[in-house]
Amino acid sequence: MSSIKSLSSQVATAVLLMSASYAAHAVRIQAEDYNAFFDTTPGNTGGAYRGEDVDIEGTSDAGGGHNVGWIESTEWLAYNNINFPTSGSYTIRLRVASETGGGSVSIDLNGGAVVLGSKAIPNTGGWQNWQTVSFEANVNAGTYNLGMYAAAGGFNLNWIEVTSNGGGGGGGGGGSAATVFQHCNYTGWAAGLGEGSYNLGALQARGFVNDDASSIQVAAGYEAVLYQHDNFTGASIVKTGSDSCLADDGFNDSVSSVIIRPAGGGGGGGGGNGGATWSDEFDSINSANWTFEVGGGGWGNNELQYYTNGNNASIQYDSSAGSNVLVIEARREGGNNCWYGACQYTSSRMITAGKREFGYGRVEARIKMTQTQGGWPAFWMLGNNIGSVGWPACGEIDIMEHVNNEGQAHGTIHWQDHNGSYAQYTGSAGANVTGWHVYAVERDANEIRWFIDDNLYHRASIAGGVNGTDEFHRNFFVILNFAVGGNWPGSPDGGSAFPQRMYVDYVRYFQ
Repeated sequence: MSSIKSLSSQVATAVLLMSASYAAHAVRIQAEDYNAFFDTTPGNTGGAYRGEDVDIEGTSDAGGGHNVGWIESTEWLAYNNINFPTSGSYTIRLRVASETGGGSVSIDLNGGAVVLGSKAIPNTGGWQNWQTVSFEANVNAGTYNLGMYAAAGGFNLNWIEVTSNGGGGGGGGGGSAATVFQHCNYTGWAAGLGEGSYNLGALQARGFVNDDASSIQVAAGYEAVLYQHDNFTGASIVKTGSDSCLADDGFNDSVSSVIIRPAGGGGGGGGGNGGATWSDEFDSINSANWTFEVGGGGWGNNELQYYTNGNNASIQYDSSAGSNVLVIEARREGGNNCWYGACQYTSSRMITAGKREFGYGRVEARIKMTQTQGGWPAFWMLGNNIGSVGWPACGEIDIMEHVNNEGQAHGTIHWQDHNGSYAQYTGSAGANVTGWHVYAVERDANEIRWFIDDNLYHRASIAGGVNGTDEFHRNFFVILNFAVGGNWPGSPDGGSAFPQRMYVDYVRYFQ
C-alpha cells in the first residue's frame, strides 16, 4: 500500500465511515480505519478486514487486530473528524515496521492546509517487528481531517496516536491576552484568548460564534489581528487596548479568525518587524503583496515542477520560530502538463511584481528548509523591467539558493554585460540550511553585499555600472519558490524524499 500527501478535496468529500469523533487529547487511530485513501496498486494484498485497494493484514503487534501493509511512495490515508480540544503542543506517535528502512511519512490536517511534521521510518528488523516513532507539533483547537502521506515507501503502519502535551504552543497557552465579546460594551458571550493563532475552529472551541463579535479587550503588551474570513484571510485590522464597539471600524459581526501576538507585530520569533520600511510577517498570504505564478514550462532551467495557484503554499504556526510562517511545499504528484509530458511534481512560486518593488537598501528573509537530491529552494529578485527588456538584461539578484543536500547557500548576480553577453558572479558560504538563518542582500550605488546571519560572505561592485551592471541600479521585485530538478541540481533520484518544504518566517525591506 502507499500513501503521499495531496488529500485535497477527496478528504472533504469522503464518506464518513465512523460515527464517533476522536478526542485528540489522547487517542489511538487504527491505520485500517481510514475514511479515504489513495493506493498505487489494485486489490487488498493482505486480503483482510476490508475489500478495497488498501493492503491490510493481521498484525502480530501487541493488542492484535490489523495493520496497513505494503505502503509505497505517494500513497495516503485520511481520517475524518479528529478533535483537538485545546490549542497547544501535541505528540504524534506512529507504530511502524520495516524490513528495509528508508521510508518517510508526513502527517497533516485538512488535505495539507496544516502540515504537522514528518518522520523517517527506520529498519525495525522485520515487517512485523514494531517500533514507535514520534514528533511534536503545535495545533490550534478544532476538528480536522488528519492525513498520513508516504513521502517514501517500504513500511507497515499499525496505528497513529495523538496526545496533548498539556498546553502551550500556537493557539493560546497560558492566560488570556485578549477577550472577545458578543456585543458592544463587553457584554454577551466572551471568548478568552492567549497568545497564538486562532482559526474559526479554534475560536469556536472557546465559545466564539462566527460573525457575531462586537467588542474586544486586549491586555497591555499585546495586540490582536482580526480577520474577516477563516484561516487569516480577507480584510484585517490590528487592535491594541480595548475597543467597546467594532462597528466603528467596519468589523462589527464580521470576525472569523484572530491572531494574538506581542505588540508591534508577529514574526522573527514574535518580536515585531525590526523597524523595517516594509515587511510581510506571514500571518496570512496577503494578495496585496504576492501573486502566484502558474505553469510547468521549465522556467528557463528545465525544471520538473508545475507551479500551482497557491495549492502548495500555506501558513502554519512554527514553535521554533515562535510565530506563524509561510510554508512552500514541493510534492511528488501529477495532474498537470509540463514541458516534458505529464508533470511529476508540484510546488509554489510567489512574486511581488507590480505590488512591492525595491530599490537601494536591504532585503532579508528568515528561512529554514528541508533538503534532498533534486531540491532547489530560492529567495531572489528580478528587475521590474523584465517585461520590456527580458532576462538577463533586467538583472537577477539571488539572495539565497540551495541545491540537493549541500551544506552551503549561494548568492549570485546575473546580468547582461557591456558587450551584450550573459554574465554572472557567485559567492557561497557554509550553512546548515535545515535551521533558521537570516539571508540578506544590501544594495547601494557602489556594490551589492550578501549576508547569512549578518556575516558578510560575498560582494559585487556595481559602481558606475561597471561591466554593464546598470541593471542593478533599478527597482527589483522578490520571488520565493521551491523548484524540483533542473539544470543545476539535476533530477531527483531513488533516494529523494517528498514532500520538501521551505519555511519563511518573514521578508523585510530596510531603506
